[in-house]
Amino acid sequence: MADEDKTKDEEIIEEESPDETLDAIKAFDALNDGDDDDSAEEADDDGEEEAANEETPAKEEAADETVVEDSMDAKVDALEKEIEAESGKSDEQKATEKAAADAKATAEAEAAKKDEELPFDCGLSSDPDSEDSYEPKLVEVLNKQGQALQDRAKDAEAKNEALESKIDRQASQRECDWLDRKFDKLPDSFGEALGKGEFEDLEPGSVQRANRMAISKRMSVTIRAYVKAKKPIPTRSTLFKMAVDKLHSTETKKSNTDKKTVGKLKKRAEQTLGGGSKKGSARQAGSRVIKALKDFDKKIDG
Repeated sequence: MADEDKTKDEEIIEEESPDETLDAIKAFDALNDGDDDDSAEEADDDGEEEAANEETPAKEEAADETVVEDSMDAKVDALEKEIEAESGKSDEQKATEKAAADAKATAEAEAAKKDEELPFDCGLSSDPDSEDSYEPKLVEVLNKQGQALQDRAKDAEAKNEALESKIDRQASQRECDWLDRKFDKLPDSFGEALGKGEFEDLEPGSVQRANRMAISKRMSVTIRAYVKAKKPIPTRSTLFKMAVDKLHSTETKKSNTDKKTVGKLKKRAEQTLGGGSKKGSARQAGSRVIKALKDFDKKIDG
């Protein structure tokens, strides 16, 4: 009878598909292992699923940022070409445009100087024959007061221009100092192209000076491109990195490769040292236990 039942069971299993059989076995195991807690595994699965769900938008966002950066990089390149085309005009064109600009500036300066040289006029007439005539002394007082205000305004303007010039020089010096520090902190792989130390210490006319000036120019053009595109201007450090990566991609790639190599070697060294330390500790502990047992045996035998 048992053999008949067994044969029937085998026939049923053979008729079922492999997947159905596997599901049935899993269900049976689940009933027998009901006391086991699978919540940890389920939590891990849920955690992995949540991490995957979070990782996908992050990757998409990073991809979008890369597209935006590439787009802005192209705009910076286009603007830089426009500037180069402008600066690449013939000497005759440059001379003609400069002469026109100088003539305009001279005419405006002369007109302003004439206005400044003229005494202040309040606009009121003291002519007794005029219908709108005012007391001469009143007109005189008003003109004096107006002249005094005009003189103070000119003096304040001159002082303001001098102050602005000083502030501009200080700001320019701070910018140069900041760039020197940024260049000096670059990895050694940039040394040949950009040099080390302050800009003023570099050889005049050297490649390093020219390369540093090109990076500064690229930063300036990038700012103009962002303003033109009506987009938020990146931080100064970001602008510096963008310019360096663009103009010196070979050195940047080498630096990144060196960093990865150093990181891997450091990690490998830590793993090796960590393993050796643990083995050494275990051996020392074992030696102490063996010694203690031997000492105990000696006391008993004694």
